[in-house]
Amino acid sequence: MKRWEHRSPPRKRIYFSSFLSLCILLIFWYLLPLFLFPLQNLAIFGNSHIPQEMLSEQLLHYLKGKPLLQISQKCISSLLRENNWVKKAEIYKIPPRVLLLKVKEKTPFLIIFPQNREPLLIDEEGYVIENPTQMKGLPTLFLTSVNISENNILSHPSLESIEALRELLNQLSETSIQVERILLSPEGEISVFTRGGVEIIIGEPRELSTKLALLRVLWEKIPNIEKRLLYINLSYPPKPAIMIKE
Repeated sequence: MKRWEHRSPPRKRIYFSSFLSLCILLIFWYLLPLFLFPLQNLAIFGNSHIPQEMLSEQLLHYLKGKPLLQISQKCISSLLRENNWVKKAEIYKIPPRVLLLKVKEKTPFLIIFPQNREPLLIDEEGYVIENPTQMKGLPTLFLTSVNISENNILSHPSLESIEALRELLNQLSETSIQVERILLSPEGEISVFTRGGVEIIIGEPRELSTKLALLRVLWEKIPNIEKRLLYINLSYPPKPAIMIKE
């Protein structure tokens, strides 16, 4: 008759069970505050144009008292949808009661002066930000009329996009030419006025790279160009024209 012997569980199984229990306990300990403790602190960074107090007040009005688990990226995006400065926002949760909000603002690009309404500030994609009463140093764009679509983006009969204007200003920023204002005609022709008083007639935004290359050459070759010229006409690149001041 064989004798029955009691065998203890292998040590590896004991270690694994202990490790698994510890992981479950830590996960539970981490998640429990998400359910129980309401939001107490909101930290915001990445904003330069939007006042910190305004953002905090706007968000805490809806979020205070809610646990972190109930606060989602979709919820934050929905709350900030009406703020025209916010391009994107990301949230980071720090249990038990802290929420970090990283804000990416829209980049001011142009101040638009339409004939049929108050001035508008737009970003590089053509979205209207706000009334530009506090913005200084940006180029100004003059339009005969302007319309704003339902998603708060600029639309204009002659402006299918502002891609040409963005390319124009980006390339001019690499030169010594300082743009004061831009005129866009109903036919879509562009004229740029420098701070020194020279009008640069671009015309239609076709062959824009060629026109800007010609402009660079003229600007470098003619000494004291802003004191000597009234305008530079680049509307027909094969035959650029200049008008000298009397």
